[in-house]
Amino acid sequence: MTEDRHTPGPDGLDEVPWGDLEDVYGSAESVPGLLTTAFTGDENEAHRALSDLDTNVYHQGGQICSAAPALLPFLLRLAAAADRPAAVRSHALQLVADLGSSGWCARSRFVDPGWPSAWQAVLPEVVALLDDAEAPVRASAAAVLSWAVARADEMLSVLRRRWEAEPDEVTGLSMVEAAAALTDRHPEGEARVSSAEGDVRWLLELRDHGDVDTRMTIGFRSPLLLPDDPVGLAVTAVEGDDPRPPWLRSIYGDHLDDERAMAAALEQRVAEALADRPDDRAELARRLLGSRRAGARVGAVELIAGLVGGFRGAEAEWADTVGPLLAEPWSKRRTRAVQILSVAGEAAAPWADALAERAARVEDTGERHPPGKERAAALFGLARLRDPRVVPLLLKQADEPCLGLSAARSHGGGWLFSPALPDVLGLLATEADALLPVLAELLRGPKDGMLAALATVGEWGPLAAPLADGVAALLEGSDHPSRELAVLAAIGPAAARHAPLVRWFTGPENDGSAALAFWRLTGDAAGALALLEEVGPRRWGPYWTLLAELGAVAARHVDAAREEAEKGNPPAVLAYWRLTGDADTALSALLDGGYAPLGGGVHSWTGPAAVRVVEEMGAAAAPALPRLRELRAAPRRPGNLSSGWRDVADDRDLLALLDRAIARVGGG
Repeated sequence: MTEDRHTPGPDGLDEVPWGDLEDVYGSAESVPGLLTTAFTGDENEAHRALSDLDTNVYHQGGQICSAAPALLPFLLRLAAAADRPAAVRSHALQLVADLGSSGWCARSRFVDPGWPSAWQAVLPEVVALLDDAEAPVRASAAAVLSWAVARADEMLSVLRRRWEAEPDEVTGLSMVEAAAALTDRHPEGEARVSSAEGDVRWLLELRDHGDVDTRMTIGFRSPLLLPDDPVGLAVTAVEGDDPRPPWLRSIYGDHLDDERAMAAALEQRVAEALADRPDDRAELARRLLGSRRAGARVGAVELIAGLVGGFRGAEAEWADTVGPLLAEPWSKRRTRAVQILSVAGEAAAPWADALAERAARVEDTGERHPPGKERAAALFGLARLRDPRVVPLLLKQADEPCLGLSAARSHGGGWLFSPALPDVLGLLATEADALLPVLAELLRGPKDGMLAALATVGEWGPLAAPLADGVAALLEGSDHPSRELAVLAAIGPAAARHAPLVRWFTGPENDGSAALAFWRLTGDAAGALALLEEVGPRRWGPYWTLLAELGAVAARHVDAAREEAEKGNPPAVLAYWRLTGDADTALSALLDGGYAPLGGGVHSWTGPAAVRVVEEMGAAAAPALPRLRELRAAPRRPGNLSSGWRDVADDRDLLALLDRAIARVGGG
């Protein structure tokens, strides 16, 4: 919609110097126009304006920009405007709640100094809206108050009073939900629950003795508030006669159909509350797999997926349970089962025929989760099993872009995204002869396929030597030469004829990848070091990887290597170790402190890279052995509750790394 600059906005809007304030993206000069539309536009226009305000001022949270304090009173005036649609007023309060979450959770240096006083000033207005005539407004006001943690006792009393007077059952659940959230968010929440004093006692009595909907709303708000028998409560709540019980409506309203709402509640609310209780999650999944409710059956598989994504060994434990679901007619359960089996390793072998059948189904039926997603997961599983059918199944789609797979890898989204072409073909280097023509064609084609092929070639290394000319041709006109240089470096001496071209890309603007490629193509240590010195020290890996590979030739850079190593950069640690043999400094960089790659956990690429450094150090890394064993024995995978298939696959590779490192360091 084009904003009408002549439409009068709310009083006082022009008195705020919006151009001097900032939203997340810069100047907040767009805020008054969006506010005017929210106050005066029709319902759809107002919702779009509020969504834009949310994007501009809240975005994804983590900060309070200078426009937020000025915006807050206008949002409360909109929320109190009885002549505006209830949904718009509720939407305005949802934005206030979003900002309240940032104001409470963000680090102080990211919070505008004017926010605390602005937040405190509007709380009485929010409290007044708990008595509004419209139920959605009352519920959204309660959500705002759930972030008034600094005044938790007062707000608990207010919410209790509203709950006692609330005529609408679902809105009443919003009050106890907000009270539970306040209790959970309080810095002394655990102690407050243990002492059960004041209105916290009221909340806990409702959790233990209220009706099923109230107990479900409170008991699964957080791990802190779980009841004595969470599995029994969840089964009772899910298997009741009402397909959309009040506790479910209080979470999703009418935004999802009954079955999707039930599945989402189990996957998100229930699974998150049981995050540290895998046995309970497993029991609940088993009890709901055969539920009469389709949404509960889907939710059960999602619970299993969460266990597989989060806990080591769960993929093998659940393989035979989800295997029969490959014949499931409802695609969401079947798709998730295929994904779980795709990372189950040898435990998926009994289901290889069923995986091959799913991989062979290429038609799009128009379902919400089409076979293309299943096919990608099935091919990935077959590739991990080294099943001989995987290459013919891939070539069956040779005329499709990227063989019918996604081009780009995704590293987020849990189970949402499927394996891409590099994920599958990266496992098939031993089948290079059959697949090289396909990759050669992709390198000559559109950019998406070209990037996918480059990623695959980089993983194949010397086995992709016949493609070196194609990669070099791309390098000549590349907008990101480090990408092609890394691939040529991976191919190595077989691409030596392209060394003059590689050398042309060296210089201060390069990250060291050209010098590294030149070294690997030619073996010319002095020449590579000279090229590297044109670059100067960089944070990025190629620079330090080359120093590590050059060894004594690069001895004059030992001080720079030590400085970078002490920041916990694994390639720099390896370079420093090779140059000095100083195990104490190297191990301290890897192990000491919460941000050291092996100190606070194993995350991203740095953890596995650090394990490789320790493996190379061998017996000199003996002080790291207890930490390596601790990481190997940990029941949880690195990641979080939303971990998906990639986390499982990466963790299996990490476990193999840890096994090798422990054997070498421990002398086994």
